Amino acid sequence: MRMINIYASRLGNYLARQLSFDQSEVKILSFGLEIIIGSLIKAASFVAVVAALGIVPQASAALFSSFFFRLASGGVHCTSYYRCLMVSLTVYCAFGLMAKNLAFLNLPYNQVFILASFLAAVFAAIYAPVDCAANPIVSQQRKRNLKIIATAIPVVYIIIALTTRLPADILLAATLSISFQVFTLTPPGGSFIVTADNFLKRTIKV
Repeated sequence: MRMINIYASRLGNYLARQLSFDQSEVKILSFGLEIIIGSLIKAASFVAVVAALGIVPQASAALFSSFFFRLASGGVHCTSYYRCLMVSLTVYCAFGLMAKNLAFLNLPYNQVFILASFLAAVFAAIYAPVDCAANPIVSQQRKRNLKIIATAIPVVYIIIALTTRLPADILLAATLSISFQVFTLTPPGGSFIVTADNFLKRTIKV
């Protein structure tokens, strides 16, 4: 993340000079550029890896089904941008591969997805939102709003499953991803992410 910060700061300073921004606006601009650059790197990495593995539909289903839920429910994060990227890629690629290779099994994937979504709503009502030390949620009103949204999103998933006919591999990928996100809301799930973060910190130091 330090390299991204350096490039964002340089680009921010350059744009600020061209646009005659003051110093306070430079910091805001640089921070925004850092987020944009980091997001673009994540997106490019995701597309490249899942395309190479041939799991674009399955991994995309895993990503987006948990992405919207996680926006409201929160969850424990890795303490480094690159460790977060590695964990995310590993998880979504694993779910994509599992979905692609296990979808042939004659299982009631639609019903399992609905059950997973129902449990997600229940766990969201109990645990969400889960904040982190780097970005604590101070406002009680915001906490209540996020809890309501986090509980409602799985209900939307249930409605989609009841009203549309989705392929087995897409349903399985989404089920695995939602279930994992629910797991990260719980204390054991939070401990799992912290353990993975510490392991990567010790082994590859990123």
